[in-house]
Amino acid sequence: MKLTTLRYLDKNVWWLACIFFSVAKKIFIRKKSKQDLLSLKPKKILLIKLWWIGSVILMSPVFKNLREIYPDAEIHFLTKKWIDKIYTDWVFDKVYSLNTWWILNAIKDFIYVPFALFRERYDLVIDFEVVSNYTAALTFLLFPRYSIGYQIIGKIKDKMYDYNVMYHESKHITDIFLLPLKLLWKQELSYDLIWPSFSAKDKDIIYNDFPNINKCVAVNVNASNLALERRWIKEYIIETIDFLTNNGYEILLVWSPDEQDYVSEVYDLVKKNINLIHNIAWKYSLTQTFAILKQVKLFITNDSWPLHVAIAYNTPTVSFFGPETPVIYWPKLDKWIHKTFFLNLYCSPCISVFRDKNFICGNENNCMKLIKPDVVIEYIKSFLKI
Repeated sequence: MKLTTLRYLDKNVWWLACIFFSVAKKIFIRKKSKQDLLSLKPKKILLIKLWWIGSVILMSPVFKNLREIYPDAEIHFLTKKWIDKIYTDWVFDKVYSLNTWWILNAIKDFIYVPFALFRERYDLVIDFEVVSNYTAALTFLLFPRYSIGYQIIGKIKDKMYDYNVMYHESKHITDIFLLPLKLLWKQELSYDLIWPSFSAKDKDIIYNDFPNINKCVAVNVNASNLALERRWIKEYIIETIDFLTNNGYEILLVWSPDEQDYVSEVYDLVKKNINLIHNIAWKYSLTQTFAILKQVKLFITNDSWPLHVAIAYNTPTVSFFGPETPVIYWPKLDKWIHKTFFLNLYCSPCISVFRDKNFICGNENNCMKLIKPDVVIEYIKSFLKI
């Protein structure tokens, strides 16, 4: 099911559902005090975060802190299919996923999963989706003892929760994700990211294919269909790759299978030292891609989920931000090994939660076009000591 279709359903069908449920909640459910929440000792907790791999990684401090706050509680997680592969069983006691790739699977899961969750009888549900009417309505329908979600002024979804925390784009996303825990816990919280999971077999496969993986530079030339305008300019990335191969560096072009056409297009346009470049955008699984990003010497990438995977592993990165703001998504820890290029033009950033993450550009995508390759190459030269 296309992202545009899901957005349409959320803004029309589930928005109406939230209006109906908000009236019912006001009539039939008493308002709960914060003191009730502070005295809570939950047996089962559900965390909801459907969208994107990068966001789930950046909210991973939540999982670690919750384990410390409620060591005896079961922690369940609801996310999208495929994203459920990021972490192994030790992080969550149970994971539920929604398959939205095909319409029949989506219909089945949108019916089955809520019933399965309802049977769990949660003490606490925290909805980490900021603008989703669906997850807000679902939180209400699960009838947990307590629920927490995000408040954006003017959004009806805010009425679905017992307690709201304020979303604001001046804060880093990890700080935003930790806000619900500040209602539950008054002590200091950890910001440590949890490493995405890959197996020893995944690592062996990568080392077998790339014995010098620790000296390789991985490059991500793509960005998800949320906003393809986040791509750095094709000619610029080719010039940067040529510079690296001319200096003997082995290049791994990484990404997911559905983006292989664009990656192949870049690969075909690279003119020099083709034997040093490997187009592996569709060759390896998600967890094997994690193993690659853990081992490489440097990762060059657009603003997208592989950046946050690399950050979690403390792999040095070079990243490009244009339509999106690095204020929310830049590396929060170990900044000295992460270089972010962001021009902060008069129109930047133009992607906003308040516009449902829709891309609106009146400046010919200059936020990316004006990040010139010579500046980037100078930084890479100094970092790699070329």
